[in-house]
Amino acid sequence: MNVRTSNGRVKEPPHLLLTPRYCASSPRTLESYCATRNILQLAELPTSCAETSRTRFLTSDSPSVNAVGKRRYRLSIDDQLSGTRKATCDTAPTPKFMPTFAPLSAESPQRHGAGANGVLACRLRARHKDSIRTSQVRGGVAITTRKVIKLWKQIRESDRREVARYLDLHQPVWYIPTLDKLGAGVDTTGYNYTQRACRGDDECISFKPGEHVVFRFEMCDILGAGSFGQVCRCFDHKNKREVALKVINADESFAQQAKVEIMALQRASRGSGRVVKMLEHFTFRHQTCIVFELLDVNLYEFLSARNFRCLEMRHVRHVASQLIEALVYLKEVGVVHCDIKPENILLERAGCFDVKLIDFGSACFRGNTVYSYIQSRFYRAPEVMLGLPYSHPIDMWSLACVVGELATGYTLFAGEDEAQQLSTISTLIGPPPKRVLESATNPCRRVDCSIFITSLPPVGDSTTMSAVRRSRPCRRDRRVVDIDDDIFNSFLKRALCWTPSRRLAPEAAARHRFLSAPAVPLPSQLPSAPSKARVRPIAGES
Repeated sequence: MNVRTSNGRVKEPPHLLLTPRYCASSPRTLESYCATRNILQLAELPTSCAETSRTRFLTSDSPSVNAVGKRRYRLSIDDQLSGTRKATCDTAPTPKFMPTFAPLSAESPQRHGAGANGVLACRLRARHKDSIRTSQVRGGVAITTRKVIKLWKQIRESDRREVARYLDLHQPVWYIPTLDKLGAGVDTTGYNYTQRACRGDDECISFKPGEHVVFRFEMCDILGAGSFGQVCRCFDHKNKREVALKVINADESFAQQAKVEIMALQRASRGSGRVVKMLEHFTFRHQTCIVFELLDVNLYEFLSARNFRCLEMRHVRHVASQLIEALVYLKEVGVVHCDIKPENILLERAGCFDVKLIDFGSACFRGNTVYSYIQSRFYRAPEVMLGLPYSHPIDMWSLACVVGELATGYTLFAGEDEAQQLSTISTLIGPPPKRVLESATNPCRRVDCSIFITSLPPVGDSTTMSAVRRSRPCRRDRRVVDIDDDIFNSFLKRALCWTPSRRLAPEAAARHRFLSAPAVPLPSQLPSAPSKARVRPIAGES
């Protein structure tokens, strides 16, 4: 509506000229931009040719047009427009600003009637299309949301929900198993899991090549298995390295022992290079997972590759000295391993005899022993079989059994049960002292000690004792193993002692002549060994 001023002139209202502003160079980007953010897109109003020419002339900066010419031209244009505006302003309707929405795209679930998966995928597109998050941590780069959308059809249905939840919680995704990676042409959400202990209807971790753990670790193969769970060789896509991942069953007793194992590893691997290094631990699908550094084969695998031929004494000394170093540190921090055997001693890398101690699943702390049934039978200390209190000396007994096996190529004490195990020990190192058997009154023991007590002569019968001494060789002349090395037999004899208080301690073992001998250079190359660890089968384990 025109407004007349005091001097008689007509003041025209400013003409609204709307120009669409684009956020990108293509109209498709404008449509997606408006649809995503619910921004109104206003239609451009048309203007007359005279008004356009007038505006263009008045804004011209050409030096050929002088001020007088501009004024005359403006007056002529105003005269032409006065009549037309007076006629059109009264009859023209009031303009309405109508929003124009972008049409539904081909990716919209409402257009094609897609189900929950289509809605989920479009929700990811709408939420993360313009804000792509990437995380750079040391070795790898997290998968972007754009790549997740690109691989959406190749992801299993169960993984889609987890991926969406991870992205909603701003958790990085490093690896997603696709159907091609899993070696299947169809969705495999219904396959059976190998884990036995699960909580309710929750899914357990599946052990197959290509599977994922927390969308970061890619499973390659299985290194070992047991009642606790499984250990897998995995590739860490975050740090770009191979690791050993121990997955513990979702059972309440195993979960409680896993906490003790983590505490023991935090103590043990902090200051000793002879203990396996724990990198991190977490919980995934109600199962405790522990990440370790990846080592080489264990000693049993190594001996099996050599057809159980004995090692040279310099190699045995090198391995024994490193294990003693680990036991010295474990005693300082108050951790009892409780399961030292060749399967739990791994070569650090191929081509050397450096070893590390692994598997603290049965470990306990000094003065806080919980279980009475510990250690593998071939390497079980006598006080454990007799039901007596135990502590750090049981690890020294097991270490002596391992060292003797490396030097001879066979197991020192291979009894079918604990009674035969004690008989084998008595045959090799002599019968146990009577005070040890008399103190074995714990009802938890699994061996009847009366046969040993009745077979020993009375304390006051000197004639019988003299006859017994003459019938058997002197303790100094008796060898534990049939090896012509008195220093090595002396080391085994002191470490394999019935009485725990008189048994060789780790600090004293480090000063023994067998370990304090001059070091001999070791060869750089070792015989080839299999790359996968296997669980040692023991028939009739009790």
